[in-house]
Amino acid sequence: MIEAEIVIPSDVAEILYRSLKPEEGSQSERSEVKVYLQEDTVRIEVRAVDVVSARAALNTWLRLVDVVLETGEVLK
Repeated sequence: MIEAEIVIPSDVAEILYRSLKPEEGSQSERSEVKVYLQEDTVRIEVRAVDVVSARAALNTWLRLVDVVLETGEVLK
């Protein structure tokens, strides 16, 4: 089992968390992702059965984070 953690401190952590949380249930059979909010930090835990699925999951979640943060910038 491959495990990775993405930690994102942000002043918009709650918005980021609420945007990502609904996606938590849409994992593949080969990976599992949990999203947590801790004060001003979002933590994303990724568990995958192999390196290939871990890389795919990490890329997906980093892309989702980028989309949320970029959307927030456009809406300001």
